[in-house]
Amino acid sequence: MSKGGNFSDMLKKRPSSFFEGKWDSHYKDLCKFHEENGHCYVFRNGDNTTLAGWVHCQRKQKKLLDDGKHSQLNQQRIELLNKIGFDWRPSESGGIERLRSPERNLEWDQLFEKLKEYKEQTGHCSPKKKVPKIGNWVSGQRRLWARNQKGETTTLTEERVAKLQSIGFEFTSANDESASAEDDFSVYSDADC
Repeated sequence: MSKGGNFSDMLKKRPSSFFEGKWDSHYKDLCKFHEENGHCYVFRNGDNTTLAGWVHCQRKQKKLLDDGKHSQLNQQRIELLNKIGFDWRPSESGGIERLRSPERNLEWDQLFEKLKEYKEQTGHCSPKKKVPKIGNWVSGQRRLWARNQKGETTTLTEERVAKLQSIGFEFTSANDESASAEDDFSVYSDADC
């Protein structure tokens, strides 16, 4: 390592115009989304996957800033996002849940019921991922919980955590094939934010 630190540190401290332009482009996309939908809660589906990842990244960067750590987010960007009603902590505000369609909540409830049936049959709540429907869903609940533990915002509400715990669900299971609690947005580097 040279006197001035490593290259990665230099990039973090001095973002390039390329990444500045990328932030501006995503911000414009979010403004358009807000104009069309009346909110900034971008779900990862269809054409919104990239924008949802960027939105998640902004929340992560704000948490870093709030924790006194280096962040790509500055006061000007925060003000721009605040101006369009950006919700920094949607799981605490309840904003996402107000928007969730009844069908999505119904789907979660149906999978929860399937997990209860599975537990009655097997005595545990840790199906392998290959078990139809609930295997992947269980792994997803564990990943969401791990992200919650890091202070990130997810759709796994306290109410859902309590429901899962009420049937003996363990959020840290050695049997879980997903084992990785890595964030679904790990493809984004800090510079992309």
